[in-house]
Amino acid sequence: MTELSTTTAPVLPARPASSGGSLQGDVAPAARQPVGWFPASTVGVVTALVLVGLGVAGVHDALIRWQVLGRTGTPWTTWVLDAVNGWRPATISWLLVAAVLAVPLGLLVLVLALRPRTKPADALDARGGVWLDRSSADRIAVDAAQSVDGVRSASASTSRTAIVVTVAAASPDPRAFSEYVANAVRDRLAAVRPPRTVSVRVRDPWSS
Repeated sequence: MTELSTTTAPVLPARPASSGGSLQGDVAPAARQPVGWFPASTVGVVTALVLVGLGVAGVHDALIRWQVLGRTGTPWTTWVLDAVNGWRPATISWLLVAAVLAVPLGLLVLVLALRPRTKPADALDARGGVWLDRSSADRIAVDAAQSVDGVRSASASTSRTAIVVTVAAASPDPRAFSEYVANAVRDRLAAVRPPRTVSVRVRDPWSS
């Protein structure tokens, strides 16, 4: 009868737990906060298009001056200067008005360029960097309001500081009923940081 040889594998010591009570490497890295539209990108695109147009005009006039495109052709800058030279005083007055209006427009562009990106999501009180966007917060608030007995329909709008919930319900005491709905919404969104102020508006379900 053939004997089978066996080998006992060494037992490795267990990896010590971290100070937080969990093993190292078991916690996923935190996700970055989502960001919205960056106003400076639009200003940059418009500025880039203007500079490209000026560059194309400069190259066109240079090629005509160096007779690369032949002896025929009028530089665009010459055409613009001739057109400006023929303007009447009434037209020049409109240019002065346009110049005055361009000042606040330039200030607006400067403000947009310096404005930081919007933050369309809020942090949740959870490990791992979980974020909740405001449209999802609206849906959660609507679901929480509709879970209250007597609510026929609901809608919600979330801003940076508050959540406004509108419910259609028939209640003899709208103030107490609105507080009941607000508590339900607060409990459902208790993990959102920073917390929002919840206000509830009760309207007649049979009103148009």
